Amino acid sequence: MKILFLVNQLLTVCGVTKHFYYLIIGLKKYYPENEYYVITGGGNAINKFTDAGINVNINKNILHETRSIRKFLIGTIEIINFVRKNRINIIHSHHHYSANIAFKASIFTGSNTVMTNHGLLPEIGRLDHFAAKYIITVNDYGLNYIVKNKIKDKKHVFRINLGFPIRNFEKVRKDKLKVIAGGRFVVEKGFDNYIRAVAKLDPKLKNKAEFFIAGEGPEKKNLLKLNEKLNSPVNFLGVIEDFQKKLVDTDIFVMPSKSKSEGFPTVLIEAGITKNLIIVSDFLGLRNYFNEKYGLIYEQNNLSRLIDLLSESILNFELHKNKIFNFYEFIEGEFDLEGMVRKTNNLYLSILKNG
Repeated sequence: MKILFLVNQLLTVCGVTKHFYYLIIGLKKYYPENEYYVITGGGNAINKFTDAGINVNINKNILHETRSIRKFLIGTIEIINFVRKNRINIIHSHHHYSANIAFKASIFTGSNTVMTNHGLLPEIGRLDHFAAKYIITVNDYGLNYIVKNKIKDKKHVFRINLGFPIRNFEKVRKDKLKVIAGGRFVVEKGFDNYIRAVAKLDPKLKNKAEFFIAGEGPEKKNLLKLNEKLNSPVNFLGVIEDFQKKLVDTDIFVMPSKSKSEGFPTVLIEAGITKNLIIVSDFLGLRNYFNEKYGLIYEQNNLSRLIDLLSESILNFELHKNKIFNFYEFIEGEFDLEGMVRKTNNLYLSILKNG
């Protein structure tokens, strides 16, 4: 079986990239009899894949950020040629733009198309957000949305949870708690609210903890200015290659998302794997997997409530250890790497059998 993966960009700070990395590494490990090919529009994490023995081809014509009608047409022709040359059975896309290119190409090649939907997007633009014969969703709300709105027949939609390598370890607690937020610096992630909340904490609480933020993105300059303006003690760490390793050394993870279409980000799973207490806004896809048994939840954009939860968690951190343990146990059962890989490969086999 020959599978071609199309990924918009391979980025260090990107949940889709992280998910795809674990998927293809797992597929190569458990199903080495298959042949795997990757085409991406670019990105700063390509070396991570090539270092793992994955052959990555760069084609800027599948890059969503520089899209045009001309590039779409050229990209489609190039994918057609690649599929024919390598006799690809399945094209598996991880972005709606490349999925549209793959779907057009499949008309001329007869290849099967799969798309992983990582989160619902606003209904704008000309392109189909679900341009594949088969759709994989990573949460229930995505599956229910597709089926309820009759976007795809239910038999062509599959929910496969994200999968991560999980290990047990003991956290070493220090005198000061370490609080961290991290991700791509865009408005939707709400990191400005994290900075504002930390700035308004009681000075005594600020002395009981250290505050960090990791990541990169277009809002970086604005976030740095805000941090300086408010005299907030948030330390910017920049891009961290192995964010999960960093989370082993922290105690509280804050996700202040403002997004109206957030799924269930990989970073939340990583924070749970590394036994951080989680403070999170009540975004769209949260309740599929997360509730008050697992951490502290506040209403989106409710800054005063975020301040209260930060204060309470710093003052009474030890009282929340049961939440940390509960979420870790839940992740062990729901987000295992081998399970994700097995279900994905079984789907490929079923597609080849049934067309």
